[in-house]
Amino acid sequence: MDDKVPSPNIGVRAAQLNRLVAMLTLTWADLFIEEPLLDVGRLLRLWPRTVGDVLRPIGMSAFGDIYFERPRGQVERLDVLEGGVHCVA
Repeated sequence: MDDKVPSPNIGVRAAQLNRLVAMLTLTWADLFIEEPLLDVGRLLRLWPRTVGDVLRPIGMSAFGDIYFERPRGQVERLDVLEGGVHCVA
């Protein structure tokens, strides 16, 4: 008869797995910084020819891209790596 006794390491492995899952769980705040926490307007003024002047800052991604809204409602993203503006909504 082969009765298997659970290894005492199972609890340790489960705890390690739980810590790993917690590290991999991202929230919106981990990925996006809302405008009131930044001076996005000041950052956008560094890109006058690319962005223009009539907009409402929304926020910035954790990757540095800046999101803003135009007067007609379209949302655009300034890709700071590429240096271009793209309509996203």
